[in-house]
Amino acid sequence: MGSEYMEKIYLFCVKYNPKHPFAVTNYANFLQGQERFSEAVYYYELAIKNDSKDYISRFNYALFLLLSGKYELGWQQYESRWHTRDFIDYKRDFDIPTWQGEDLQGKKILIYAEQGVGDQVLFFSLIPRLYELYHQNLDIILSCDPRIEKNLKLSLPFVEILPLAELREQQILQEKNIHPDYVLAAGSLPLRLGLFCRHSHFRPAVYLKANMSLSDEIRKLLHAKFPQQYFVGISWYSKGRTKGKYNIDLDDFRLLADRRITLINLQYGDVTADIKAFFQKYKIPIYTIDDIDNFVNLPHLFDLIMAMDEVVSISNSTINFASMLGKKSHLIAPRISTWRWGLPPDHIYSWSDFTEIYFKEKDHSSIKALQKIANKLKESAKNKLG
Repeated sequence: MGSEYMEKIYLFCVKYNPKHPFAVTNYANFLQGQERFSEAVYYYELAIKNDSKDYISRFNYALFLLLSGKYELGWQQYESRWHTRDFIDYKRDFDIPTWQGEDLQGKKILIYAEQGVGDQVLFFSLIPRLYELYHQNLDIILSCDPRIEKNLKLSLPFVEILPLAELREQQILQEKNIHPDYVLAAGSLPLRLGLFCRHSHFRPAVYLKANMSLSDEIRKLLHAKFPQQYFVGISWYSKGRTKGKYNIDLDDFRLLADRRITLINLQYGDVTADIKAFFQKYKIPIYTIDDIDNFVNLPHLFDLIMAMDEVVSISNSTINFASMLGKKSHLIAPRISTWRWGLPPDHIYSWSDFTEIYFKEKDHSSIKALQKIANKLKESAKNKLG
């Protein structure tokens, strides 16, 4: 269906029942997708005006505000997530006060993980800043996805790390004799610290660490197999993402081919058939290290990322890992991306200075973005290898 036809349907629904929250919010979402942002704001705010407890509309409005770089109000509205269905499983109920910005000098705070492992890695980048804010006179307990527990212990040695599963019941805290003064969900850290806000100096820290001895071993293995090569790790797919909007057809990565460049598979899941078909069509190899499971064994994936010269990825957990590891990376994002990366041409702020953002075309084509990246990779490979 064309956008004009879709708009007629949305407008009909709004006119038929102008106070129906889904009708108004769906139209606002449509307008956002059409890059008609001022109109989108009007309808988001109309939905909230119609019903102040319409938390789905509030949450959609929050995502739009963050996407637009309006962080002060955006982070406030982002708290509405707790009233939406997708976040129910992340909510914890402790008999502990939620931190609202009180003085934490000499206190103990429990920060618990929420959302997927990629978002956890981004939100945790604020923990070093929180620790510095209180001049290291603060005890921090952090829950996390068990797959990144090992790396967080290496990256945040001043924090007590607990696997996520251990925080399902408050009884566990009692059994471990853990008595925090405050508790906070990780996704609320940006609000409390004013991330990217004009009144605040807080910015994320590039904090993740890999096992560099293992990373060096991987790099030696690659050099032995592919001497005098520039290694570029690639990831092109995210489960549950719309193929055209977020994911990239693996065929498009043929644009990165160069005699000095070897492509390395950083994609999680079984993509053996895709890589085989790619090679048969273009005679361009994509090398996979079979001993590393890019989904389950995240510590080794971090080691592999650090063994790369550069990384090229869509908006998924791989780019989050590379960004927080401080690896030079290239992100290919939709024109209307998630709240994490902003809008073209100016994405306002990035979670990492090591990550450069390229936006797809309006038709979701990634060709121009990949051509720009290819030119930069080839120049870097030439400068390094001669």
